[in-house]
Amino acid sequence: MKSHARFRKSLQLPFGLLADTEGKVVRQYDATLVYKGQTLAARKIVLIDRAGRIVYRDDKYDLSTDADLDALKQAVSRLAKPQ
Repeated sequence: MKSHARFRKSLQLPFGLLADTEGKVVRQYDATLVYKGQTLAARKIVLIDRAGRIVYRDDKYDLSTDADLDALKQAVSRLAKPQ
């Protein structure tokens, strides 16, 4: 998706972003919300390691704040290091 590519580039993220159009992943990681009777994908940040474990989760992120952006960058840095 073009919007994901722009967002990824704007933050210089070294990983891809997921567009879960069928809702399979959002249900698996409890990332849904109900709005006007409809179940929708909630915007959350979830970093998953190669083994499928959640290593970072932020349900109420605001990447325009230094603290949230720094926390995400630190989590990505830890994830990128060989285990």
